[in-house]
Amino acid sequence: MILPGYGVTMARYNDWQNRQLEVALDGVPDAVLRADQGAFFGSILGTLNHLLWGISCG
Repeated sequence: MILPGYGVTMARYNDWQNRQLEVALDGVPDAVLRADQGAFFGSILGTLNHLLWGISCG
């Protein structure tokens, strides 16, 4: 059983991680974020999109 405190902890962790990503990606040109990097999901944005949907739908 998942208790409310766990949900609060995970929401705080998610917020912290989102802020970390924002700082890490700040200043990276859009063209670089969208360029095919040869990764499984193509671009950096493709990979981040996969993580977003994989976590939110998982």
